[in-house]
Amino acid sequence: MNIKAAYKKYRIKKRYERRREQTEWILGHRRERLTEEESKKATEYLNRLKELHPSDFQKFRAEFEKFEDFFEKHLDEHKKGALRENVESILWAAAIALLLRAFVIEAYKIPSGSMIPTLLVGDHLFVNKYIYGLKIPFTFIKFFDYRKPERGEIVIFTKPDEGKDFIKRVIGIEGDTVEVRGHDVYLNGKLLEKEYIGEYEYPEKDEFTGDYRMVKTQRYLETIGGVKHDIILRPESPLMGMGDGIYKVEKDSLFVMGDNRDNSADSRFWGFVHLKQVKGRAMFIWWSWGGGQGILFNRIFQWIK
Repeated sequence: MNIKAAYKKYRIKKRYERRREQTEWILGHRRERLTEEESKKATEYLNRLKELHPSDFQKFRAEFEKFEDFFEKHLDEHKKGALRENVESILWAAAIALLLRAFVIEAYKIPSGSMIPTLLVGDHLFVNKYIYGLKIPFTFIKFFDYRKPERGEIVIFTKPDEGKDFIKRVIGIEGDTVEVRGHDVYLNGKLLEKEYIGEYEYPEKDEFTGDYRMVKTQRYLETIGGVKHDIILRPESPLMGMGDGIYKVEKDSLFVMGDNRDNSADSRFWGFVHLKQVKGRAMFIWWSWGGGQGILFNRIFQWIK
């Protein structure tokens, strides 16, 4: 079968599907407007086409052309109006989008540099909302629990006291002991290994002037929970040591930190994140624009780890 014939066959099948749906709707909602003979013939056509489709296409096509002629003469005036069909399609699409956003996937934009170099300001990413279980929308009530976040994963969560979302990396889970000593992090008494990669610069916007300046840092490859990821440190950071301490992670809670260790407000400063506050796990970047660097095409469709 050549391409032209295959396409023609496809078009006929699509027309049949549409006519079938329209006829079934008329028989289900407006049968009283049809004569007994029209109702009987419509049902017979549907049954015959169902038996023929798609085993014998030539017979099917001939029968469908008869049905098409019958539909236009007797049923066309009883179908849904174009406006109603379009409105229903829009409403269905909106409902599906809302369900997906509530339970499956949600878009998120990186507003700050706390997760540099893994996530940059202006990265747009998708969040997997079902991986940690499902919640009643706009509440912290979970009705299905799949699994809990693991060390090394990047999670999005809501801080109830601020009413906005944050994104950080999980360092410690329930029962863990996390100790922070300057730029060194210990998990259950063991130092998290980090390998020096080299110098790293990124643009940072001045809050007062609106201008961008380059920030010089050192880039390291850190390993936690079997996950290798980049972090950046500022050797002369004035914040180094401010979050030092030993933290025993509470029940149903997480200890989180940003990958930009010297430019991140996280569990070192405002405590643990309760599991009920977690919205989902970062999946991949679908767009990247902003942060003083324009469109970063090399980041689009990049999976997050």
